[in-house]
Amino acid sequence: MNARWHSRSLDDLRAFLSNGLGEDHYHEFKADLPANNRMARQMAAFAVDGGDIYVGVAERDEGFAIEPLALAGLPERVEQIALTRVDPPLLVETHELRSLGEPSVGVLRIAVPPSPEAPHQVGGVYYKRAGKQSLPMQDPEVERLIRSRRITLDSVRAELSGKLDSASFPAPGGVRLIGLAHPIGAPEEEFYDSVGGADPVAWQRFFDEVMLGAAATMQRSMPGATAYVWDLLYGPELVEITPGPRWRFGRRSDAIVCDATVGNDGSFIYRSDRVSRHPERLLILENVVGACLDILVVAQAITQQTGSRRRWDLALGVVGAEGMRGHSAPGSLPFPDERYERARRVGHLQLTCRPWEIARSLVHGFTEGCGVPFEQIAKFVGYKP
Repeated sequence: MNARWHSRSLDDLRAFLSNGLGEDHYHEFKADLPANNRMARQMAAFAVDGGDIYVGVAERDEGFAIEPLALAGLPERVEQIALTRVDPPLLVETHELRSLGEPSVGVLRIAVPPSPEAPHQVGGVYYKRAGKQSLPMQDPEVERLIRSRRITLDSVRAELSGKLDSASFPAPGGVRLIGLAHPIGAPEEEFYDSVGGADPVAWQRFFDEVMLGAAATMQRSMPGATAYVWDLLYGPELVEITPGPRWRFGRRSDAIVCDATVGNDGSFIYRSDRVSRHPERLLILENVVGACLDILVVAQAITQQTGSRRRWDLALGVVGAEGMRGHSAPGSLPFPDERYERARRVGHLQLTCRPWEIARSLVHGFTEGCGVPFEQIAKFVGYKP
């Protein structure tokens, strides 16, 4: 079985245990929910590489066995521990694997995705997973992990800067937005294999699923969002899918481009020329926010396709906007710089549960450069504080 395997039901879990499989780097079993600080330490340790903690599974001489326990109140307690006892606060998922005969009892699966802010500490001590144990980290280990995160973010920033340097435009004086998204640690062929290889029909099927699922995804994570403003997924032009070493899909009208080019590992480059109006030389600030939502939608779709709860490095940049004002923001100021660049690392649960937080972190500096708060612009695409 895959080391990252996780059960979706008690039958799945029974099959896992019946094969003689037990605790390892990614799985831990508990008969009962541990005391708060102990639970916090275990979740902090799993947050480095990700993993699952099952509560309601006891260790016996012959191996592990399911011993269902009352589930009422357990998810809320776990989530509260993760948010209040772990520093920085940790987002986790809880899944109730209920007994069919007695649905009030079962096993609680605590899914801890790899955290973009790892390592996490409890009581001033950082923790890691080492084999079957959750152990304190030594200072050099903490420093290496933090340094590696900074190095990879610097790498995506450098890549974005290079893309902006070489950006071409559909017309003189145009503005181009470029986004980059890299799933951290993804095998070279992960996305390619999950889609079904080089078959154009398989890629069309994936894009259709993106189109069908995006509205539901965004409505779930962004209640009230008005889908029609998202350029890539909801623009009025026909979809174009171009096969090759990297697959491109998007929408084009004359010289205006909005597309995403996806690599075999699931990383992608997003381009949009739809963030300004000519010849008025005005910025469409809501389309900058919409472009950020496009990027998050595609990353969410790739995550769903591969089934991997990975961290992502995201970057967004705009070039050519110097001196332009926002067209839908009376009294906006001329944007002061030729270029705008932002990058950040996000976790699986941030991507799926807190997209507005991500969008704000990537875009607010641009809207505020025009003298307009992010929230004022984001309301055009469904943001509700």
